[in-house]
Amino acid sequence: MSTAAIRDGGYSLLELIVAACCTALLAGAVLSLLVGSARTERRRARSLDAEMRVDSALQAISADLRVVGVGLEGGRSVQRGGHDTPIVGALPNGGIQILRSLGPALEVRAALNANTYEVGATGSLVAGMEVVAVGQPGRPSGAALPAGSVVSIIPGSGSEIVQISWGAGVVAWGLPRALLPITWREYALRGFNGAHQLRRRDRGGFWQPVVDDLSGLAVRYLIDRDGDTIPDSATTAGAVPGTSERLLFVRLEARAEAAFGQEVAGSKWVRVEPQ
Repeated sequence: MSTAAIRDGGYSLLELIVAACCTALLAGAVLSLLVGSARTERRRARSLDAEMRVDSALQAISADLRVVGVGLEGGRSVQRGGHDTPIVGALPNGGIQILRSLGPALEVRAALNANTYEVGATGSLVAGMEVVAVGQPGRPSGAALPAGSVVSIIPGSGSEIVQISWGAGVVAWGLPRALLPITWREYALRGFNGAHQLRRRDRGGFWQPVVDDLSGLAVRYLIDRDGDTIPDSATTAGAVPGTSERLLFVRLEARAEAAFGQEVAGSKWVRVEPQ
């Protein structure tokens, strides 16, 4: 039988094997390209998700820092339990606590005694709430603002009689112009299902989740120690700035795990400006 006759009958076995190999190589290359593209897309998606988690954590804390001390008329610390507590400070677990105003200051109309005041009726005060005395005429500049807790409230016609339990060591500098209700908001990383979750709570309340799956949170405090408005030191979390020091900036750093053991990190500077 001639070669031409064989050719008219189809392909040889060798040609089929070569064609199959070429097809397999081409399919493998295409599959490898698709798998690589999918892996890259997954890595990009996880990195983007990690960036969003980091940004959400920084935004949540910085939002409270930007309004710290509203209504304190420039006060940078309050006197609680015989100690001066800065309006921004570190927690033992590496978190941060921030003083927050709970509403407008209540005008003090009269003092019935050293602990009882007549204030304008708003219905915003409840027993156990913490308040700060502002506008005392005899308070030295830079001194801590007296803080106390509401013991009882007697509603009246257009006014309320409020009894305050001032903390030990609170100095009487005259009748305060107003009482400002406050709370302390705390942020910290806490373990949850084998991961770390950024949580927050108002003092005495329950921890609420803010951002899931963070791998780290660090807070640094830039302090002016000599009054020249220039930061002199950066204190790591765990050291509370003293009231004799002026806190100028807080640097927030957050990290989240992305793909293949890599981490995404972000940071934000926030200027502390009591209002």
